[in-house]
Order: sequence, then C-alpha cells, then structure tokens
Amino acid sequence: MTLFRRNRVRISILDLTFTVEEETVILALHPEHGGVGTMSLGDLHEDGRRITELFVRPKFQRQGVATAMWEFAIREGLNPVHSSDRSADGDAWAMSVSPLSDIPPNTWEEDDE
Repeated sequence: MTLFRRNRVRISILDLTFTVEEETVILALHPEHGGVGTMSLGDLHEDGRRITELFVRPKFQRQGVATAMWEFAIREGLNPVHSSDRSADGDAWAMSVSPLSDIPPNTWEEDDE
C-alpha cells in the first residue's frame, strides 16, 4: 500500500491481481469516499503491460490520482505502457507523465454524436 497526500487528504494506492482476467488492477482509495480510481494493466508483452482501462471519478480528476497509480505501477515493477486508444484527456495525461517517444500514436476516434 502506498499513500500520497493531495490537498491534505491521504489517498491509498492498492495493487490487486485478478488471475481470471490475467490483468493487474491498481485501486486508489480515499479514506472517506472509497474507490476514486482504477488502472487496469493487461498481459505482459515485450514492451510492458499496456493500460487497458484508466478511470478516476470526476470529483477527483486533475488531482494526481492517475499519476499516483502510474508511479505506483512503475515502483512495483509492473512496467506500465500507454495504450494507443486514448481519449483527449488520456492523451494529455500520457504526455504529462511520459516522454513523447514512449507514447504510441493515438488511434482513438471520438463519437460523432
């Protein structure tokens, strides 16, 4: 378990491995609000474990939760790598935590609704 402080609030970062799906799921837990974020990492490939899903509850976005989960994954040797399927927010976040050379081209297509 790793803790980080943001605006005087401690967030716990937990790592759970689900063997059924062969994915590693990192959970961010707030002491009063429960789960505030998750990062799912897929199977290990030659370049690392690709992020298959990244979610932070809207109230906690842009407060360092996704970055804390990313840094936790690196410290734990999970070797996370960015997906090529990212939203605009996901693209901006990826560029904030990694050099451009480590980020695959984005293939995300926004719905035309």
